[in-house]
Amino acid sequence: MARRHPTCPRWALKAALLSLLTACSDAATGPQEMDLALALSFANSAGGEAAAFDKVDRASVVIAESETELFRTTAAVTGGGAVKEVRVRLDAELSGRTLFLEVELRMGDAPLFRGFGSFDFDATRSNEVEVELFPVIAGIALQDPVAELTQLGQRTQLEGEAVFASGDTVPDVPLFWTSLSPNILSVTPTGLATALSEGIARVRATVAGVTGESNVIVMRTVSFITIAPNPGLVPLGGTFPFTARAWDEQENPLSRTFTWSSSNAQIMQVNGNGVASGIAAGQALLMAAVGTVTESIAVTVAALPPPAAPSGLAAVTSATSVSLTWNDNATSETHYELWRRMGTGPSALLTTLPAGATTHKDETNTPDQAIEYTVRACNTVCSAFSNAFTARTVPVPPQALTFSPVGGNTVDLKWTDASALETSFIIERSVNGGSFVQVGTAAANATSLRVTGLTGTNAYTVRACNAAGCSTPSNTVTVMHTTPPPTATTLASQYNVELIGEADGLGVPFQAWFEWSYDTDFTEPFLTDVRLGAGPIETIIEPLQGLPIDQSIYYRFIVSNENGTSVGNVETFLTPEIVPQIYPDPMLCSSGPACVLNPTADTMYLNVVGPYGTFQNPFTRVYAEAASGSVRLPINDATVIVIDNAIANTRTYIYRIIWDVTGITPGFYFVEVFAERPSGGSVLGLTSPVTVTTS
Repeated sequence: MARRHPTCPRWALKAALLSLLTACSDAATGPQEMDLALALSFANSAGGEAAAFDKVDRASVVIAESETELFRTTAAVTGGGAVKEVRVRLDAELSGRTLFLEVELRMGDAPLFRGFGSFDFDATRSNEVEVELFPVIAGIALQDPVAELTQLGQRTQLEGEAVFASGDTVPDVPLFWTSLSPNILSVTPTGLATALSEGIARVRATVAGVTGESNVIVMRTVSFITIAPNPGLVPLGGTFPFTARAWDEQENPLSRTFTWSSSNAQIMQVNGNGVASGIAAGQALLMAAVGTVTESIAVTVAALPPPAAPSGLAAVTSATSVSLTWNDNATSETHYELWRRMGTGPSALLTTLPAGATTHKDETNTPDQAIEYTVRACNTVCSAFSNAFTARTVPVPPQALTFSPVGGNTVDLKWTDASALETSFIIERSVNGGSFVQVGTAAANATSLRVTGLTGTNAYTVRACNAAGCSTPSNTVTVMHTTPPPTATTLASQYNVELIGEADGLGVPFQAWFEWSYDTDFTEPFLTDVRLGAGPIETIIEPLQGLPIDQSIYYRFIVSNENGTSVGNVETFLTPEIVPQIYPDPMLCSSGPACVLNPTADTMYLNVVGPYGTFQNPFTRVYAEAASGSVRLPINDATVIVIDNAIANTRTYIYRIIWDVTGITPGFYFVEVFAERPSGGSVLGLTSPVTVTTS
């Protein structure tokens, strides 16, 4: 059986185990049980422990061998004073063993003492055992308050007592102290308390797992009182608020409640808040008291002239308040009246302010309001009003924000202007769930704005702003940005022998080509070579050669990049009836239709063969242009050479065109031949590719 080791004070308690009689004996086996009397005596006969011992009326007895409990009982205790006796029955067969004894002395069910001891049990004789007896602490007795301190920094030793369940004092027990209000009172573990600030501090004492709590009052003593203003002036028939302050002997201010009174209620009366009322002209004493400390000042009650009106009323408006300032021009005012008009409503008294006031913060304003303020000085009568000042509060937020995609990374935002007081709008954006940042502004009364720079997931809000600040955000719209496919626009042919289209890759490189056919269904379409574009808008021209005369051509432009493919509209043209043929001059371009020219020295000669005709020139003028992308270069008019080809009634006309390529930018050119007919109009002949390069 485990034995506890109390930490409280202990006393030596002698317990004698006395063999009194033998019971339940058997002739064969001999005695089996013995009634034992446990005689308990306490050395002290005075003091708290002796008083508690005298109240013991029950005992719990436990006898054990080693760690094994053999016997437990609770029995009445007899006897009085310093000697107690309890009888228990013990098995005689335990004789010759070393036994352990635990005794708990009680008052009813409440333990008062607890002790332990050991002895060698001999059933044939009296046995004595010395038991160390320990008090059982049931509580801590503290006065409430346990202390009162009247100055900051003052110290005192806190006192308390450990007590038995009987209420008697357990002597010489040190208590462990802590402060539960460390901002008011500091306490050392031994109970030395120091006042830090005014208030009621809660303290706790602890011993042997038992706690007790009480209060320590820290209240500085009032040394003197001041009243302001001094001397006092109260308007006849009016009121004036006086203020009082209490001070300690170090002239530190104290927070106290005052008792106000007047020496002559026929002249002046005063309420519990120090507001004096002028009843009749004359003088009286105004008194303020805290406990037994009293201060008085002389107050004159007299009729006052109207005070001077305040001037220079102005305000600074924020998101939550209007801060007003004005000039105090009066010397006899008792208070100020601040008036306010909300919108077009009536003007009403907002608040009353003390004499000498020159500022006020109005925190009761509402959004999107034009608020007019005025102020006047008063005693028994009031001055004229100051100038009026109109403050404009924060606008209400815009409503019904929507968006319309424009294309690329651009979107149009639209909203409803719900305020009449904004001076601008700010547009804020959050990208992919990040913080909202300003990305644009719009003027007052605006209801839309085009924004660019879309990327990923874009959330937009709009705020209305003025000098007071900006409104809360409007509703949020979310724009998912995806790059649209390129656009393809098929353009009308200019000379009925070429295909023209406009491509826009929206900043992304693209491929472009034409699809053309002799029928509208593009049953068996022809495809031109693929042209490459960098991304911006670009016009593509693709000349056709070898087309039949007087034939309808249908074509459409196709543009493709990583974002998709677009097919343009269908255009058509009718090939011209008379188409001149162009051939390079064999003297210079013997390699065929492609000529390589040196722009530093060469001249190009082109022979244009006209159609078979009837002894008359079918063209009034033949000329040419060199085309490279959007760049066109003029070429000299042709010189007519008439050649009889010995075909009856026909004649072949050859037009020689001379092109001086000196100074031409090297590159790849198409030479286009234009032939004007006598009947009017012109036709475009077949083209020939020419490369101009440096040698």
